[in-house]
Amino acid sequence: WRANFEREPYYLAGYGFADYAPAYRLGYDVLQRHPGRRFEDIEASLEGDYLATRGDSRLAWKDARFATHAAWRRLRDALPGDATRQ
Repeated sequence: WRANFEREPYYLAGYGFADYAPAYRLGYDVLQRHPGRRFEDIEASLEGDYLATRGDSRLAWKDARFATHAAWRRLRDALPGDATRQ
């Protein structure tokens, strides 16, 4: 992520990797906590998780959610088997 985050379609100019890292971490964590669930089914609860764990990130949830979803999707697609594919 660190090498490519600025090329992502959701990237906002002026923000650094430290701003995006908590959102990426949440995407990985949430897939492990809720395997087999669709992102859309758990998204409503993620804002609170993000706000509690974002540290010094300047991203608001409305912007960070795209990075969280991207990380969730990347991990989901990398895992073997159909159980994680929704």
